Amino acid sequence: EVVLPFIIPKGTSITTGIQEVVDYSKYDGTWTNYTIRDGLPSNNIISIASTPDAVWCGTLKNGVGVFQNLTGSWSSITDPSMSGEKSVTSIAVGANYVWFAWKEELRNGVSRYDILQKEKPWEKWVVTEWEELVPTTRITNSNMINVGADDEGMWVGTDDDVLFYDHSTSSWSRPFNHPSELRGYAPVCILVLDDSVWFATENGLGRLDKKLVGRVEQIRQRLQSGQ
Repeated sequence: EVVLPFIIPKGTSITTGIQEVVDYSKYDGTWTNYTIRDGLPSNNIISIASTPDAVWCGTLKNGVGVFQNLTGSWSSITDPSMSGEKSVTSIAVGANYVWFAWKEELRNGVSRYDILQKEKPWEKWVVTEWEELVPTTRITNSNMINVGADDEGMWVGTDDDVLFYDHSTSSWSRPFNHPSELRGYAPVCILVLDDSVWFATENGLGRLDKKLVGRVEQIRQRLQSGQ
């Protein structure tokens, strides 16, 4: 049995990832296999996403490899925000940003790449940190992390939290805990589509209405102000 867990459309081709990256050209019906011999940082591909100019591949403990459509070549991300033995478990694209959820031995977090920013395009946040000797900067405590994004911001799913990063305010919030039917089941995949955020878990599929989140935040603010 062959399992292709990551399939993305890319112009005139379709790209998949598993123990290598495979690109199928819809133009001439040919297949192309990419491995470390072609510039990938690792053959262990565990996440994949595309932007108009590139394909981004997350690896097991070797960070991110990127394929530039213009040059037809692979390279590794060497920015400090992606350094170390990071396993990139999830990649999401929203607006002009590419978001990467990553895990290391003692911490996990999110890195963001700004496609339009040339000087300092990378930024990093630690979501969970277990190293007691280092002052913690963690946002929440979780072993698992996945991301989904749209033009408004980025959603992070963890073991027991749903976090949201707002582009307009550059701030984090906890709009909700998981919907009650999914409590205790961490999302393994997040998709943001129109006004809905979809969470796939081992217990089924949950949907979060972004419009409802906005109304809940308004009610909270009124209660806090005593209105």
